[in-house]
Amino acid sequence: MSINSVAYSNQGINSYSSANSASFGDNSQDMTQPRSSGGGGKLLLGTSLVGLAALGVYLVKKHTFKPIDFKPAKNVNEAKSFATNKLGVKMQKEDIPLDVANFINKGLCYLRNQTRNKFKMKFVTYSKMESEGIKDFNTMASVVENSELGCCGLAFNKSFFEKIDKHIKRELEIVRGYRGSNPVDLLKIENGNFVLSEQCPHFDISNEVLALANKFSHSRNKMTLEEKFSLYDGLTNMKDALNGLAERGELGTVPAEALKIKRNPFHSLFALNGGLEFREKVGMEKINQMLPIENTNGLSADTNAFVDFMTNDVAIARKVSEKAAKSPYHFVTETYARMLNGEKFDKEIMDVYSKFEGPAVNV
Repeated sequence: MSINSVAYSNQGINSYSSANSASFGDNSQDMTQPRSSGGGGKLLLGTSLVGLAALGVYLVKKHTFKPIDFKPAKNVNEAKSFATNKLGVKMQKEDIPLDVANFINKGLCYLRNQTRNKFKMKFVTYSKMESEGIKDFNTMASVVENSELGCCGLAFNKSFFEKIDKHIKRELEIVRGYRGSNPVDLLKIENGNFVLSEQCPHFDISNEVLALANKFSHSRNKMTLEEKFSLYDGLTNMKDALNGLAERGELGTVPAEALKIKRNPFHSLFALNGGLEFREKVGMEKINQMLPIENTNGLSADTNAFVDFMTNDVAIARKVSEKAAKSPYHFVTETYARMLNGEKFDKEIMDVYSKFEGPAVNV
């Protein structure tokens, strides 16, 4: 199976060519085939509707959405069966650790339930991303398109999962002793635990992030993948906020609203799905207009939308996250992801979301 050399990661749009092939279990279902609607979806109750049927009037059977309850698998085969039979997602045949398989299934199950089965992923691969086209190897996953299946899937970065402890250590070192143009110590160690430094009393860092940082420091081997990715997401968000404040000369002078974000270990998956829904709604031509030209793989994009955003909307976007302020594309996918996580935004933010035609979120 060949996979197209384009990926939509939560970092933006990158070329991707390391996943040239992937194989799936024999019990996988072909997700490209249309499914039966159960008799065409028409419901005729005895002879009492004959007159209505003659007039071309039918009662249409309504399919009630039923959320799927996630249950951790006891072995990898069970995890793959859950992905195929419950989520409609083909999981590659190659070896995948049980904790990773359960993590992926739980994230996709949550995504499926939150989007009411409108999520776009139809297959999953788990391999090392080593293509020269990938600029950021710290990405959990990227979206890949498969021409044979005619659908999109998720390529999970095996290297990132294997080195997650290393990535967390690096982010902790950065936020503990931020060394930008205006060095600060955001976190300090007190009685063997991380606490918020008095240098930054205006920062409102989630107690959850601090608790996870301390658990990582004392007993990381007992942490689940969910806990580690929640911590990593929280730390990278803190780093982005610090970088943004430093670049604007505001470090230590204004509250960093982005640090108050409700954390979710599956944030990246939500953003990736948001990117696909966004592309489906507005098309790649418009998306290219929403990215700085260096992020569109050399395409000569008309960046009027990007310039408009950076001129008029970037301050509003920072209320979502620092990453959301990078471009209209990042703003839409970040806002989408946070709304899927159950967060509500004020009219000012939602007006910008509507301006750039962000996809609907019904949670």
